[in-house]
Amino acid sequence: MNPGEIKYQRYYLWVNFVLFILGILFYLPKYFWQECEHGQVGILTEDLKDVELDIDRETEVKPIRKYFIAHRGFNEFYFYSYLISELLYLLNVIGQVILLDIFLGNELSTYGTQVFGYTEQDPEVRVDAIEGNLYESSCAD
Repeated sequence: MNPGEIKYQRYYLWVNFVLFILGILFYLPKYFWQECEHGQVGILTEDLKDVELDIDRETEVKPIRKYFIAHRGFNEFYFYSYLISELLYLLNVIGQVILLDIFLGNELSTYGTQVFGYTEQDPEVRVDAIEGNLYESSCAD
């Protein structure tokens, strides 16, 4: 796109809907983890919430240690559920950046290189990366 050229954006009506969908997608890995975890961490650490510094930590940590020793070798499902939920978070973020880039007309992925391209131009002649492209909404269409 040439400097001074007007670009018409047609996605302004869809912004709220897309942001709502992205918000739901961010919640899905959390829901998956809650369904697999069933509050187990909260139950184990329930007594640790109100621990003061001068109280003996050994008596507070003893039930947690006892649980893990008694259930050694039986926590693979818990571990793999946690690992899968963390991978879902990572894939979710990467996928949402890609979806947002597609929604914005592939301008998000090239913006950084455009800014670096502007910094190499002569400061007297260059056009600002943000103000270089004029946008008008196409609400009349």
